[in-house]
Amino acid sequence: MDRISYFKLQAKNLMRDFKTKKMEEGDEFYSYSPQFFKDIDDLIVDWDIDEDHFTLMQAQHMIAYFAGFEKWSDLLHASEEALELGELLFKHRDEWYGLREDWDMYLAINNMQDLSDAAKLQIFKAVYLEEFD
Repeated sequence: MDRISYFKLQAKNLMRDFKTKKMEEGDEFYSYSPQFFKDIDDLIVDWDIDEDHFTLMQAQHMIAYFAGFEKWSDLLHASEEALELGELLFKHRDEWYGLREDWDMYLAINNMQDLSDAAKLQIFKAVYLEEFD
């Protein structure tokens, strides 16, 4: 599966998990039975999601953000190296809460925001992947 298809699948999986919502009689809040995003309750709160109007476009935006992009269209037009880095950021987000934010801060502190996508990927692998092994 190519990386764009991978990210599209993740957005659809987030929507699938969101669609498991149900409200029991007498409850004030929806409950979920997620299969893919075990932290869906946290995502709803952190992203201030309107549970009655969540869209695939919003899910795509969230996936793009977790993968290091500002918006979905940036992800769709990214280089292969940026997509590989995005996939790593996304896949390890559960293991390191705030990984995207930590990575952005690492780049800023070290004044590396303008490096090539290939260089950023190489640095991420050297610095962060050791944490996940």
